[in-house]
Amino acid sequence: MDEHNEQTSSKMSEMKSEMQETTGFQSPSGSGAENPEAGIASVPHWMVIFSWLGLIVNIILLVVKGKESAYFRANVIEAINVQIWRVILDVAGLILALTFVLIVVAWILWVLVFLYCTIFGIIAGIYTVQAKTDTPPYRYALPFRFVK
Repeated sequence: MDEHNEQTSSKMSEMKSEMQETTGFQSPSGSGAENPEAGIASVPHWMVIFSWLGLIVNIILLVVKGKESAYFRANVIEAINVQIWRVILDVAGLILALTFVLIVVAWILWVLVFLYCTIFGIIAGIYTVQAKTDTPPYRYALPFRFVK
């Protein structure tokens, strides 16, 4: 039975390394030890789901806890950047909706922004919770960052 488990384990390792080579996918579970800051560093990413409230909470987190840990600071800054984009796109959708001509475009924009922030906020939260000490902070796909 142990021999079967070893074979299965080695096959899984081979598949994982093959996947990393072909797709470039990196698992958040690096080779380092458990990251004690992983739990608190994931909070800003979960706050991305809540538009204005999440932005306010993340700014407070940055001010209160941002100087204690570089890893936490990098995660909260990334979350703030995606939320700034969300607020800009929400306001753009509001302006489009107020013109009454482009109300359908506004609704599509709001839905797409909501889905992006919800889906990638959850992915980033899970990625960060599973982080090891050598795992880099999660990066959202954004054209540029307002806060560095």
